[in-house]
Formats: sequence, structure tokens, C-alpha cells
Amino acid sequence: MKKKIHTKVFGISGLARYASQQGYSISTYLIKKAIKDGQLPCRIVGKAYLITWENFEEWISCRSCPPEPKGGMACANHRSKKE
Repeated sequence: MKKKIHTKVFGISGLARYASQQGYSISTYLIKKAIKDGQLPCRIVGKAYLITWENFEEWISCRSCPPEPKGGMACANHRSKKE
């Protein structure tokens, strides 16, 4: 049997507040955009979007991104608008 792991789960505004307390400067708009673009995994319960802190940290640090190709960044979170 798999051991249950307890993690912190937040709504969008709660995540933005908690992230601010942890030293990340992020808006609710950016969180919503990342969810809409499929970059930040979440669960939808009714009208609430629930995001785990682990998923947020993985997204914000780009741990799930592929390695950088030569001459440019692969991560959509860090691509410049000029490209």
C-alpha cells in the first residue's frame, strides 16, 4: 500500500499569498495564466482551482522543463517576448 504524503494545497489567491510569504513575487494573474496554459497542474473542485505547493515549486523552478538546447532556452516560462 502506498504511503500517503500530506502536502499543502491552496486556491489561487491563497497560493499567491503563501508564495509571497515564502519570498516569491507572483500575481494571481500569472498563476491563472499558467493554469490556463497547462504549465501549472491543478485540480478543479466546483469552481475552485486547487494547487499543491509541490507543483507550484516545480513549476516556478522549471524542474519539469527539458534541458536547454544550444543557443536558447527551452522553457516557455523564460522565453523572451521577442522570439
